[in-house]
Amino acid sequence: MRELLDQVVQEYLPSANEPVGVFLSGGLDSSCITALVAKFHKAPVHTFSIHFGAECPNELEFSNLVASHCQTQHHILEITFKDMWERLPETMAYLDDPIGDPLTVPNLLLGRLARESVEVVLNGEGGDPCFGGPKNQPMLINSLYGSVTNQDALQAYLISFQKCAVDLPQLLKPEVWQAIQTAPWVFEEDLYSQANYLNRLMAMNIKFKGADQILTKVSNLTQAARLQGRSPLFDQRIVDLSMEIPPKYKLSGVEEKAVLKQAITYGTSSLGDAARSTIADILPETIIHRPKSGMMVPVQLGFRKYWQQEARDLLLNRNAAITPYLN
Repeated sequence: MRELLDQVVQEYLPSANEPVGVFLSGGLDSSCITALVAKFHKAPVHTFSIHFGAECPNELEFSNLVASHCQTQHHILEITFKDMWERLPETMAYLDDPIGDPLTVPNLLLGRLARESVEVVLNGEGGDPCFGGPKNQPMLINSLYGSVTNQDALQAYLISFQKCAVDLPQLLKPEVWQAIQTAPWVFEEDLYSQANYLNRLMAMNIKFKGADQILTKVSNLTQAARLQGRSPLFDQRIVDLSMEIPPKYKLSGVEEKAVLKQAITYGTSSLGDAARSTIADILPETIIHRPKSGMMVPVQLGFRKYWQQEARDLLLNRNAAITPYLN
């Protein structure tokens, strides 16, 4: 895994004298890409992080730590609630896809900041779908206790994303909800295949959340900012290798992405102890073993405090395009 990561990251870099950027959240995935880029690229490396103002928690402590450790030129962008609302129509037009990810507007604005310094930007997208991120844990619990909770696997899968699957019967008009009950689910073939259960979950996340949401979002919005966005952890070779690795090395007990952490910490197993200690230095231990938090986008605060009237006017308007569907 480490040899392949080294190879892919080097292939994704621009020419040797061009600066390069990395979107850096401070989580494991973007941090490991930052560390490898800084190791292999001799021209300036720029890192870009966001936060949402003093009212909201952020991960700047961790992204700053990685940027300092890797000696990058670090840029921090504050995204305001006003930005989030006003840039939404423009962002949706660039997306050209019905993606409800709250990071869409921040992605576009961060891309525009990055374009002032670089033309190529790498990111850490793909770590969770390919290496067994924490989203799989509710599903593994369901596979053990589903008969007790009386919840089928498909229902549990939709609920595990914590979006609005539970609320759909109330949100949708009765006739729409009824029509959905008889429609075929795109997840069924993968969910009920004969493959290992964790690999089935990861295959679904790669195909649907990865290809249809994450990559679409990153690709379209970096292009909108006139950037080349590259996702090493979603490289086809990385995806293929992730499916060959036994599941117990990906989600190891409660430790998610165990194999990725080991690859970043130790490199290749053939190295002696002296070389191992050197490779462990590409990232601080704090970053490798910190719990996953996810990008904390303050959506609930936004709707409660800043966008309440605008959202009502937009979504509950009698002339809204969604009126025939929503209760």
